[in-house]
Amino acid sequence: MPEKEDRFRRLRNRAKKSYELAGEKIEQAAESSREVVREHPLTSIVVASAVGAIVGVGVSEMIRRARQRDRKSFVRRLRRMF
Repeated sequence: MPEKEDRFRRLRNRAKKSYELAGEKIEQAAESSREVVREHPLTSIVVASAVGAIVGVGVSEMIRRARQRDRKSFVRRLRRMF
C-alpha cells in the first residue's frame, strides 16, 4: 500500500507542476499577444477580420455539405420504401 500512495503522490505532484507550468505559458502568450495588439492595432484588426471570415466560410461550407448529405440520405430512404 505505501508504494501505491507514494506513486500516487508523485503523480499528483507532477500533474500539479505541469498545470502550473501550463498556466505560466498561457499568461506569457497572452501578454505577448497584448503587446503585439498594442503595437499594431490596425494590423491586428485586419488579421482578426480575415481569420473570422475564413472560419465563417469554412463553417458555412461544412453546414451546407451536412444538409446536402441529409437530403440525399432522406431521398435514398424514400426510394427504398417505394
